[in-house]
Amino acid sequence: MHLRRRWDGDGDEPATYFMEVGSDGRRLRQVELAADGTALKSGPNDWTFNPPVVDLFDPEWADKEIHPDEFETAWLRARHVDSQ
Repeated sequence: MHLRRRWDGDGDEPATYFMEVGSDGRRLRQVELAADGTALKSGPNDWTFNPPVVDLFDPEWADKEIHPDEFETAWLRARHVDSQ
């Protein structure tokens, strides 16, 4: 499943997150798109913890689902988090 979610809470800078999520609700890949246009991509090897972030049965996520091509476009344009 591929999702796009806007985040602007908990004292973090506002950003849009593109996530590829597995059948267990855990992130497989992620792109963080900052308000200034900076895009950083990361994967499981970049995260200390990777708990499930999505309940695939929660209707909250239905309007956040995107086409896989939209995720791939964001992924290909982003820099890896280590190459900042």
